Amino acid sequence: MLDIEIPMPAKHDEVVNSKNVSGVGPVALTVKVQKGGPRTTLHELCKRCQWPMPTFETVDWKPRLPRSNFFPRDANRHIFVSGITLHISNSTIIKRKGDRRPDKKSSLDSAALTMLYELDKQGRCQIEVQQRIL
Repeated sequence: MLDIEIPMPAKHDEVVNSKNVSGVGPVALTVKVQKGGPRTTLHELCKRCQWPMPTFETVDWKPRLPRSNFFPRDANRHIFVSGITLHISNSTIIKRKGDRRPDKKSSLDSAALTMLYELDKQGRCQIEVQQRIL
């Protein structure tokens, strides 16, 4: 017979530490800084660890600035702030908020990046940020 340890599914009231279920150690990830990179990396991590996909909430905020001769375009500018929620199966719920950004997709990337840093801090993954080369 083979001597292999197979992880068993959690019982009804049992809580399982998901970082030990998915493999030997934390998952190594490379995050691309270009638009869409952090979201793609987070989705790949969720797929590998068999976690549900995160949910995003975005707020469109238009600051009320008086129109002036110095900044005529700023009066029509929108600012987006995104929040992210990740339900890790049989473990915890993590909520984070990204930075303010001028467009919605950058705002979503900021929230995904803050979530990846939080997961790295908790030891669930190891991230390496890949900088853009000009």
